[in-house]
Amino acid sequence: MRVLMTGATGYIGSRVAARLSGRGHTVVAAVRDADAAERLKTQQTSARQGAASLAEVNSLADSTERLRAQEVPARPLIASLAEVDRLAAAARNCDAVVHLAFDFSSGVEGAIERDRAVVAAFASALRNTDKPLVVTSATGLLGNTGPTPVGESHPPEAGFRLAIRHRVEVDVLSEAAKGVRASVIRVPILVHTAAGGGPIERLITTARRTGTSYWIGSGENRLPCVHLDDLVDLYVRALEAAPAGHVYNSNGGDISLREFAETVGRAVGVPARSLAPEQAVDHFGPFFATLLPVDNRVSNARACTELGWAPYRARPSLAEDLTALGQASRA
Repeated sequence: MRVLMTGATGYIGSRVAARLSGRGHTVVAAVRDADAAERLKTQQTSARQGAASLAEVNSLADSTERLRAQEVPARPLIASLAEVDRLAAAARNCDAVVHLAFDFSSGVEGAIERDRAVVAAFASALRNTDKPLVVTSATGLLGNTGPTPVGESHPPEAGFRLAIRHRVEVDVLSEAAKGVRASVIRVPILVHTAAGGGPIERLITTARRTGTSYWIGSGENRLPCVHLDDLVDLYVRALEAAPAGHVYNSNGGDISLREFAETVGRAVGVPARSLAPEQAVDHFGPFFATLLPVDNRVSNARACTELGWAPYRARPSLAEDLTALGQASRA
């Protein structure tokens, strides 16, 4: 298949692109480049439709180099998330779309509305084709789920700040009745690999910089986690085989926030202790302060049953990867 991807140069997307390429798919990566995107906006329609300008050629070359530097096997397409018409046109010329990019720069509300616009553009291009559209969401949108792992139909916690991301999921699933093989993958905050990167590396960096690895409050809440390679495997399985209209929780297991903080502390060689909730924003920033204290227990039964997904069967545990990252940082 010829697969259009957003977020293909990111922490997760670069691995997804590599796996798809290894399975014989051709990946077209929509690359966000602020300078190139601004120049493209000034080009005439004819240039957008095929008569590439010098600026576009130069931008394409720059993006190709970035893809090569990150070893992402993909053909670049200069298109920001704001250029929905351009993204839709590219989707019409592909056999599938995997949407991973999510831009928080305009705040949560702005990010959600932009994401909905991108999903709408992709869906309009794929309607009545039965082509797959795989969209990224997050387990964290559910907020506190309680002591028992919940399935994908569990409603978000009322009033939770990030619950508005559920609107995107509703939009995606509505396309299943319109001839789009649409599915959603919910990603947990604790995605890990011994190679580092992503939110976990930022948490490790914070612990090293401040000299303490903190949990928030009692730290008894539990967070879902997954190995990056297992998550990539789920994206590929969803693209190739997921039925239309399904959401998948991509967690492999869970860990208490206190246990996570203590493991980070041992890995980095700093003490671990509790942080008062009112201090969390100053220490972690609003993103982590919102998600880390949540008791976010979700079930992966649907992904395992429907798609044959088997997380952690052949992957290192979260603790093993944190230990490896800590050793590397002190080498």
